[in-house]
Amino acid sequence: MEQLILPLLFVAVLASLASVVLQFVSWFMHNGLSNRVARLEAQQQNTLTHGETVRIYERLSSLETLVETQATTLETIKEHLLEND
Repeated sequence: MEQLILPLLFVAVLASLASVVLQFVSWFMHNGLSNRVARLEAQQQNTLTHGETVRIYERLSSLETLVETQATTLETIKEHLLEND
Protein backbone atom coordinates (compact mmCIF):
# COMPACT_ATOMS: atom_id res chain seq x y z
CA MET A 1 0.00 0.00 0.00
CA GLU A 2 2.84 2.38 0.87
CA GLN A 3 4.44 1.60 -2.48
CA LEU A 4 1.29 2.89 -4.22
CA ILE A 5 0.83 6.05 -2.12
CA LEU A 6 4.30 7.49 -2.70
CA PRO A 7 4.10 7.53 -6.54
CA LEU A 8 0.55 8.91 -6.39
CA LEU A 9 1.70 11.65 -4.04
CA PHE A 10 4.60 12.44 -6.40
CA VAL A 11 2.19 12.64 -9.37
CA ALA A 12 -0.17 14.88 -7.39
CA VAL A 13 2.68 17.26 -6.48
CA LEU A 14 3.87 17.34 -10.10
CA ALA A 15 0.32 18.05 -11.31
CA SER A 16 -0.02 20.86 -8.78
CA LEU A 17 3.29 22.40 -9.83
CA ALA A 18 2.35 22.09 -13.50
CA SER A 19 -0.97 23.77 -12.76
CA VAL A 20 0.74 26.67 -10.99
CA VAL A 21 3.22 27.07 -13.84
CA LEU A 22 0.42 27.01 -16.44
CA GLN A 23 -1.57 29.60 -14.49
CA PHE A 24 1.49 31.85 -14.26
CA VAL A 25 2.16 31.50 -18.00
CA SER A 26 -1.48 32.21 -18.90
CA TRP A 27 -1.52 35.23 -16.54
CA PHE A 28 1.70 36.53 -18.12
CA MET A 29 0.31 36.06 -21.65
CA HIS A 30 -2.98 37.72 -20.68
CA ASN A 31 -1.15 40.77 -19.32
CA GLY A 32 0.96 40.99 -22.45
CA LEU A 33 -2.10 40.76 -24.67
CA SER A 34 -3.95 43.34 -22.58
CA ASN A 35 -1.06 45.77 -22.90
CA ARG A 36 -0.82 45.24 -26.66
CA VAL A 37 -4.57 45.72 -27.11
CA ALA A 38 -4.46 48.92 -25.04
CA ARG A 39 -1.58 50.26 -27.16
CA LEU A 40 -3.40 49.38 -30.39
CA GLU A 41 -6.57 51.10 -29.17
CA ALA A 42 -4.63 54.23 -28.24
CA GLN A 43 -2.83 54.20 -31.58
CA GLN A 44 -6.10 53.73 -33.46
CA GLN A 45 -7.71 56.64 -31.62
CA ASN A 46 -4.81 58.91 -32.56
CA THR A 47 -4.73 58.09 -36.27
CA LEU A 48 -6.84 59.72 -38.97
CA THR A 49 -9.23 57.80 -41.15
CA HIS A 50 -9.00 57.97 -44.92
CA GLY A 51 -12.04 60.27 -45.07
CA GLU A 52 -10.56 62.67 -42.52
CA THR A 53 -7.28 62.79 -44.45
CA VAL A 54 -9.14 63.51 -47.70
CA ARG A 55 -11.08 66.34 -46.03
CA ILE A 56 -7.85 67.86 -44.69
CA TYR A 57 -6.24 67.80 -48.14
CA GLU A 58 -9.38 69.29 -49.72
CA ARG A 59 -9.39 72.08 -47.13
CA LEU A 60 -5.68 72.75 -47.69
CA SER A 61 -6.29 72.89 -51.43
CA SER A 62 -9.12 75.39 -51.03
CA LEU A 63 -6.97 77.50 -48.69
CA GLU A 64 -4.13 77.42 -51.19
CA THR A 65 -6.49 78.62 -53.93
CA LEU A 66 -7.77 81.38 -51.65
CA VAL A 67 -4.23 82.55 -50.84
CA GLU A 68 -3.29 82.58 -54.53
CA THR A 69 -6.41 84.59 -55.36
CA GLN A 70 -5.68 87.10 -52.61
CA ALA A 71 -2.06 87.41 -53.74
CA THR A 72 -3.22 88.10 -57.31
CA THR A 73 -5.74 90.66 -56.06
CA LEU A 74 -3.12 92.42 -53.95
CA GLU A 75 -0.68 92.45 -56.87
CA THR A 76 -3.39 93.99 -59.09
CA ILE A 77 -4.16 96.63 -56.45
CA LYS A 78 -0.44 97.39 -56.09
CA GLU A 79 -0.05 97.81 -59.87
CA HIS A 80 -3.15 100.02 -60.00
CA LEU A 81 -1.86 102.23 -57.17
CA LEU A 82 1.57 102.53 -58.81
CA GLU A 83 -0.07 103.57 -62.10
CA ASN A 84 -2.04 106.30 -60.34
CA ASP A 85 1.05 107.77 -58.65
